[in-house]
Amino acid sequence: MLKETQREWYGEHIRATLDKSYQGNQAEFSPPVQRRIDEVIEALALGCTLARPRVFRGRYMEAKDFRRIADKMDGNIMAVAVDALQKNEKTVKNRLWYILGVLARF
Repeated sequence: MLKETQREWYGEHIRATLDKSYQGNQAEFSPPVQRRIDEVIEALALGCTLARPRVFRGRYMEAKDFRRIADKMDGNIMAVAVDALQKNEKTVKNRLWYILGVLARF
């Protein structure tokens, strides 16, 4: 499977997992919040396809570790990631790696 196709598949998988956790109670999000949610989903989908381990919070994380996070993604995890991104928006230099670092806590 091509890397881009894998990333797209994981993005859809994460969205489906989130939809299942909301159980039809999904609120309408404002466009800025929806963009951050999409950004977190895209970052996690990339994490699910990492070619080599990376260090996050002092430990090596591989694609399989991010796949585990994607499988248990819910509204609470998403809220933590979106909130952290929003609070630190002006100071974050690399948003993608920052998001993966936040998700590495789970």
